[in-house]
Amino acid sequence: MNRYWFYLILENMLVNVIIFIPYALIEQRFDGMMQSILWGIPIGVFFIYLFMKSLSKFPGKDLPQIMREASPRWFALPFILLHGVMIYLAGAITMVAFCNITITFINPDIPLPLLLLVFSIVASVIIQLPSEKILYFIEIVIVIYVPWHIFILFKAFISPQMRWDAIVESLTHITNPPNWSGVAASSYIFSGYANMAIFNRLFKTTFRFRWAIIYGLMGILTLFGSVFIPIGLEGTGGVGDFTFPAVVAADSLRVQYGFVERLIFLFLFLYAHISFMSMVIHWHVSMEIFKRSLPKNVKQGKKNVAARWVASALFIGGVLILGSFNEEQFFRFSERWISVRLATEAMLVLTIVWAARRKKHAG
Repeated sequence: MNRYWFYLILENMLVNVIIFIPYALIEQRFDGMMQSILWGIPIGVFFIYLFMKSLSKFPGKDLPQIMREASPRWFALPFILLHGVMIYLAGAITMVAFCNITITFINPDIPLPLLLLVFSIVASVIIQLPSEKILYFIEIVIVIYVPWHIFILFKAFISPQMRWDAIVESLTHITNPPNWSGVAASSYIFSGYANMAIFNRLFKTTFRFRWAIIYGLMGILTLFGSVFIPIGLEGTGGVGDFTFPAVVAADSLRVQYGFVERLIFLFLFLYAHISFMSMVIHWHVSMEIFKRSLPKNVKQGKKNVAARWVASALFIGGVLILGSFNEEQFFRFSERWISVRLATEAMLVLTIVWAARRKKHAG
């Protein structure tokens, strides 16, 4: 298994421990949360397998190249642009959410537009780097971050404040039917594979089914940890009072003789890096998708450079607009985006499967 495939999927799992999944699923803890999780896991794993297996039929090619070869331009161009917009929004929503967390838990005096502007400008410079260097950046952050993440999970599960009866109570609602938003949120934990739409041009490895099983086990651990740790530490009823239940759960953890007693500071420090990395990955993929959709006379020389910086300016403007939403508007927008994402991602997977089958029959 190529380790960078692993990093791309793991990164998406880690960032959603704090940003999307806990809030979206815990909100439904008395309704269809458990059924949504049970449906979301196989859907996510199935999408990973179909997408990666089909994409491996196009070694060294990215999504725009595949679509240009497999479909007419009237279909390929809107399809590619839609995927680019959805991936851009993934990075933008992640950054706005983390900046809100920073202001809420670290320094309420920082203006949100200023914080977003600083992060966005830095990200807009980094996403201009070659894809290989972006992957090296992912590897460094993952290698540093994962051991600390495991340590925080361990401290949470052995915490004397962990109420296992609250977790058991939430499991009693397993008979309640799922809903689309819950299934979409659960399956999003596996969506890091969609970034291979661009990074696939760097790889020529065949995907194996056993790797999908490994990703599935990782997703199950991440998903259940991100939902049940806040429920166990905050209670079945109390957990619904918080906008960021994972952060509040981290704030309840202590290391008596550690160099930092309150784990929330370590937690936020680590997630600052993982959130920024997620934004860089998504924006880099989106930028490359848009760049490769340009006419040939714009892809070279000064016009290409100008187009990249114009796109960066639009990216920054979009984040600032998203940051102008109030908290309720932002979370409702995020929930709708996650729901739409499941449909567009299913369309992406099916399209790549169709392109792979067409190539096989043509060959």
